[in-house]
Amino acid sequence: MGADYLRRSTGVLERGLADGFIVYVVSLDQHPSKHNKWWLDLLAEAGMKENVFYMEDKGRFRDAKNRLNWSAYYASSWKQLFARLGFQWPNDKDGQPCSWHDARLFLLKQEGIHGPSIFQPAVTMPKSVREVNAHA
Repeated sequence: MGADYLRRSTGVLERGLADGFIVYVVSLDQHPSKHNKWWLDLLAEAGMKENVFYMEDKGRFRDAKNRLNWSAYYASSWKQLFARLGFQWPNDKDGQPCSWHDARLFLLKQEGIHGPSIFQPAVTMPKSVREVNAHA
């Protein structure tokens, strides 16, 4: 409590928001942590706090022997994004629901929606924009 965290940002989120992009975040977490506060606040200020999708409870993806179906678990947050965008979850060449990885590629190839590439550093952003002070 009261700890001051200095976060370093690549500047990509800030630049995307400044340029008027709609930002969607597909998280590998089940809920936000205190370390996410700074960028969640930026999305909230831009009216996009509903565009963050978290993974569902792991218990939903365990079999009778308590083994986790990792692919289905990872897909849970991506499926929320697909629903938000109004897209059906794609099938593979055999007609079966595809993996979360292939679904992500579908967004890029079929819809032109960029994903992981947005995490590349934005070298043109000034240092002052890349450093974000967040208070826990």
